[in-house]
Amino acid sequence: MKPHIVSWPDSTACANRPAADRTAMPLPTLPLVRVRHALLLSCVALLGGCALFPDWRWEKEGASQAEYDYDIKYCKQLIYPGVDGYVTKESVRRMEACMISRGWRKAPN
Repeated sequence: MKPHIVSWPDSTACANRPAADRTAMPLPTLPLVRVRHALLLSCVALLGGCALFPDWRWEKEGASQAEYDYDIKYCKQLIYPGVDGYVTKESVRRMEACMISRGWRKAPN
């Protein structure tokens, strides 16, 4: 596939065109638009991917995975009893307080 090259016409080429054509600005070409969209989507995906991997985890000395699963489920049911799915800063603080009260602490990954 040959690249699509856009060049601006020189002044003599414009002089021979009708007035309506001389004032029209060319739109970005389709390949350029695709490159911009691809770049934007790549940036969004990269930043979104970083949010999936927090820089901390819950840790408790001698606790098993089953105990963690039980405690996290208990705290979620206590803090988020509704099914609306809204998470606020206050509910996150209450969730952290619940886990801390059950002996868990935040540890860096």
